Amino acid sequence: APDAEKEGPGPLEGVQVGDIEIKLGAGQKRVARNEDQKKGDGHFSKDLDMPADAVKGQVSRIFLRNFRTKSDDVQWAHNGLVATVINGEAIPVVQNRITDAGFNDLVITPMGADKVFIRSSKGDDAMLVVSGAEEFFKLVFSNWMRWEKDVVPYQRGAWVRLYGVPLHAWNVDFFKLCVFDCGRFLRADSCSVDKDRLDFARVLIATPDLDIVKKVERVLVDGVLVEVKIVEEWGYAMGEDTCLFEEENGSEASQSDYDVGHVDPENRRNVDMLVDGLEEEDGDDFQGKSDVERSNKPDDNPSVAGE
Repeated sequence: APDAEKEGPGPLEGVQVGDIEIKLGAGQKRVARNEDQKKGDGHFSKDLDMPADAVKGQVSRIFLRNFRTKSDDVQWAHNGLVATVINGEAIPVVQNRITDAGFNDLVITPMGADKVFIRSSKGDDAMLVVSGAEEFFKLVFSNWMRWEKDVVPYQRGAWVRLYGVPLHAWNVDFFKLCVFDCGRFLRADSCSVDKDRLDFARVLIATPDLDIVKKVERVLVDGVLVEVKIVEEWGYAMGEDTCLFEEENGSEASQSDYDVGHVDPENRRNVDMLVDGLEEEDGDDFQGKSDVERSNKPDDNPSVAGE
């Protein structure tokens, strides 16, 4: 009798695998229910087999603005160059240096942070001009390339202060590590490099963020966890590009409450040497003209010589 019960068709059927028996009855019912739903006999058949038109109607549409450029604008941009200013120097200083070198037709237009667009005011190909004086322009730009249609991401220059830098880690490499997530390192000011002050380090970065930079970085220094506070300097509007401005008296210093009048010695020396050189050239020219005029000038009072 027990054998007959096992061999007879029970409500649940199974598969014997060794000493384990797997019941299939409930699973067969679920499989059958799913097949009925796929065929349209189940309760949810309408949701599963929706018409193609109904599915398309539920897809949201995204509209994008499309603009076709003009050939004249493309040619104007193609005649220019995209260059990177060395050390993120202020754009007005770069323009003056190029003009003083005799390239009066080259116009430097800022593109954000240390990127500039070089073009000729006469409409000539800027590449020909720059390539003809490559040695000079290498002193101003780290690299340059002809403009392409690839979109250049916007970045702005920002001076940030690093508070909490350990004395034994005070160097440019550590500064670069601290600002790695804030933006692209451009340079540190001369006071920070020469360790003229050790209360904070001052670093110029290029960042795509328009908000004021303010964050805390945790860095391991010789196995010791150090917190470095990074704060963007005051004195500029939110999201403003500091590379567009030339600070008064050639100073790199920020407008701070206790550091008024601080001037970067490196920039001041460069500016003073440039001004002194121009003054000497002007003085020589003026002296030469005065000697010529004095020799050619007739004697206004010859009677005095006779006396």
